Amino acid sequence: MALTLNTNLGVLNARDALRVNGNAAGRSMQRLSTGLSINSAGDNPSGVAITQRMTAQIRGTREATSNAQDAYNFVRLREEAGMQVRDIILDLRDLAVKAANEATLTDSDRTALSTEAAGLINELTQINDAVTFNGKEVFDISFDTVEGGAFGFYNGGIKTLSIDLSSYAQGGVTTVRFAWFNGAAAFPDANIISPDGTEAFGYLYGTAPGPQTVEAYATGAGGVTIATGTGDVHGIGTMGSATSVQYSGYTGVTIGSYVEESFIVTDPAPGLWTIVIDNQSATAREYGIFINEPSEVPVNRDHVWIGTGSAEDVNSLQIGFYEVDALALGVSASFSSAASAQSSIDSLDKSLLALSKRLESDGVMLKNLEKIINGNEAQIVGLSGMRSGLTDANMAAEISSYTRSQIKSQGSVAVAAQALNMPAQRVLALIGQRA
Repeated sequence: MALTLNTNLGVLNARDALRVNGNAAGRSMQRLSTGLSINSAGDNPSGVAITQRMTAQIRGTREATSNAQDAYNFVRLREEAGMQVRDIILDLRDLAVKAANEATLTDSDRTALSTEAAGLINELTQINDAVTFNGKEVFDISFDTVEGGAFGFYNGGIKTLSIDLSSYAQGGVTTVRFAWFNGAAAFPDANIISPDGTEAFGYLYGTAPGPQTVEAYATGAGGVTIATGTGDVHGIGTMGSATSVQYSGYTGVTIGSYVEESFIVTDPAPGLWTIVIDNQSATAREYGIFINEPSEVPVNRDHVWIGTGSAEDVNSLQIGFYEVDALALGVSASFSSAASAQSSIDSLDKSLLALSKRLESDGVMLKNLEKIINGNEAQIVGLSGMRSGLTDANMAAEISSYTRSQIKSQGSVAVAAQALNMPAQRVLALIGQRA
């Protein structure tokens, strides 16, 4: 190796080693300070891309878990409210059993029982309308179903429920609309029966053979207004349960994707009116009942986002809405006679069955949500472990690396100091020897 004065390769080599060791010590110090092995894209370019995807997945899964937990709390609250509804229906059934005792009850007793039943049915409406989660009602509009039967006036599917039309009156008028979402023009059809059971409106068995036991049937498919006997199939005359009943006709009116049938009742008599859904077709039909408001098709707004992707079919869960008022559950509690009370017992048993199916569905939903939450938490743990292997610094290894780099840096400084004077000393030594 040539002996030179202008270029001190020893110093340059020592300085380069000092730079390398200093950079290594700096990286180790940064990793020790942050606890991360990747502090910039230059540390591990491919690792940065991988960890970013993992971070997005972890954060998305955390939010999905939060959504699922909110949905769990929502369904749990609805289930608890449903249990209160069950207790109310059981109370109504007890009243119906009492009212069925023909031998000992007077008309005033039945009136008292009917008043108590009306109060319980109003409680159903309050629960249905008032229970909320984060400001959103836990019970919402949904389809209901009336089963089909063998075609014929006395062999169709029948569903009955009770409602106090007078309590809904606005300016003395109560409007009841029925929307058939998958029915034909005439099937099914709706009918209403007065609290005392003596007057019926609609087309319930209006042309069927056999004895007719109620006073005022609206006939035909066209709209008709019944007042003081007008439109009465039997021509009996004065109508006592309302000033007038305007009926749209059993064929209804086609509105968008459904058929509507309606009653406008002026000055309805107080007490529980019976609504009869009469499905004379062999196929089950879906319907909704709307009091003093326009009919509407239930909106698909019951999905919970429990995944991290954008595809609805794999990232969402449909919790399903339903209602628990008398209309939705088909609660019927008419105590005008022992026979009507006995019929109410059967109707309330069906209501309990309908409610139990919905509560059962909520129970299944709660179990599914628990599994989703547990699965998401396990996924978060697994992804976090994988990300840790890429991003988290091995503190023991970094301390060792930092110590090694520091020792090397100190050695480089010492070598540089020696190399700085070594060429000059050698040159002077050579000159001294020649002199």
